[in-house]
Amino acid sequence: MIPAHRVVASLVMVAGLTATGAPLGAQGQAPQAQGTTKAAAGERVVSKGTARLIGLQAIRENKPDVAVTVAQRMLAADKNDSFAHFLLATAYLTLNRLPEAQASGKTAYKTATSDEQRHHAARITALAAYRLDHHSSAQWWLRKSAESAPSDLTRAQTVAAFRAVKAQNPLSVKLAFSVAPSDNVNGGSSGQYNIIDGLPYIGELSPDAQALKGTVAQAAGQLSYRLSETAESLTELEFGMSLRHVRLGGADRALMEGKPGFDAARFSIGLNHVMQQTGSAHRFTLNGTVGRQTYEQGGNYGFVRLGFGHHVALAPDLALDSLVSAEARSPRDGAGGAEKTYALRGTVMRAMGGGDTASLAAYVSRLDSPLAGRSATTLGAQLGYALGEPIGPVSLSGSVGYLATSYAGYAIAGLAVPGGRDDRSAFVEMKLSLGTVSYAGFAPEVTFRHQRSSSNVSRFDSQESSVTLGLKSLF
Repeated sequence: MIPAHRVVASLVMVAGLTATGAPLGAQGQAPQAQGTTKAAAGERVVSKGTARLIGLQAIRENKPDVAVTVAQRMLAADKNDSFAHFLLATAYLTLNRLPEAQASGKTAYKTATSDEQRHHAARITALAAYRLDHHSSAQWWLRKSAESAPSDLTRAQTVAAFRAVKAQNPLSVKLAFSVAPSDNVNGGSSGQYNIIDGLPYIGELSPDAQALKGTVAQAAGQLSYRLSETAESLTELEFGMSLRHVRLGGADRALMEGKPGFDAARFSIGLNHVMQQTGSAHRFTLNGTVGRQTYEQGGNYGFVRLGFGHHVALAPDLALDSLVSAEARSPRDGAGGAEKTYALRGTVMRAMGGGDTASLAAYVSRLDSPLAGRSATTLGAQLGYALGEPIGPVSLSGSVGYLATSYAGYAIAGLAVPGGRDDRSAFVEMKLSLGTVSYAGFAPEVTFRHQRSSSNVSRFDSQESSVTLGLKSLF
């Protein structure tokens, strides 16, 4: 854990509280005298530029009360003077009037007319929030400060301060949002008929079993709270939620009478424990989760999941991740019986030249169900590659994968499929992140994906092309 005094030092270093770091104008220099500052009876009226210099001198000489008076007089003349709000925030911070310092910093940010002013205003707001133990608020304002940093150096310093505060914050929030136009939102068949290899029968598929066009909107969030932490272990309580909403295109919505029935939601709560001995290359993870999965079409279930993970650094540029999990599912709508799933995944990651990274993952899972023909075994592999340096404004990564799933004893309408059902699926995916277009450290990410599946039961022959627009954190 990073000591508190180091976090404060990092924030102070980047807060712009010294005369050389305080934003004097749009370009960081004292502006020409423009306008005047109101004065009480018997006091000399001075120009705005002179008032700013007096306020800065008061901060240098540790006279925050004088700085407060100067800032208030400046605001009486111009309530939208961003520098005056910043000066007031600085003085309040020195006086340890932290709520007032935070409020003045926010107003300085709101009234700022340049990136440099926004940068300094956001940083002093973050420092006030940190001293109030409002770590999440401090992280947000440091994000905004980094976004408007006037140079690569100050941005790097601000990002370092953000990470230091994040390490101290017991609360962690991860959010993900995406919208994806797709030509197969329901995983439906590419054809109108159902043909089974080895059987002389042809069936006609219902509209909801065929590929439907539309848009898939998804939102996911994970809230983690650190219960305990030592040099060799970490224990967190985790809350998770994910939502999926499907909106069909006009023609398909009319075909389905406006009721697609493809929405889904998942809620969970769990405990996660991480262990790594000092100096060891091995890191172990244990987690347990309970939750509920719901589908608009039915088939809802509650679940209990246990997982064990292992990460080992095999070399400075080579690492191996492995995860084994087991999950028990209990139906909540009276249909079917309890099911169990088991999964094993291994991923090798290697750092390549130029900051590039490559990964190769292998996957096997087993579903045991009391329902005839539902039990399945899946084998899969995935190869990924990410460029370390962007091409122009775009960061690129991509992956290709293959899955094979077998269902023993599969039957349709009482007709057993010879040899059981066998599905094969392959996909290719590319992600483009636009790091130069961002807000508060979040940049848009576009994912292009194409997947094709084939089966000895043609109902499960399908293909899908989609474009997903989401957000990615840059730090």
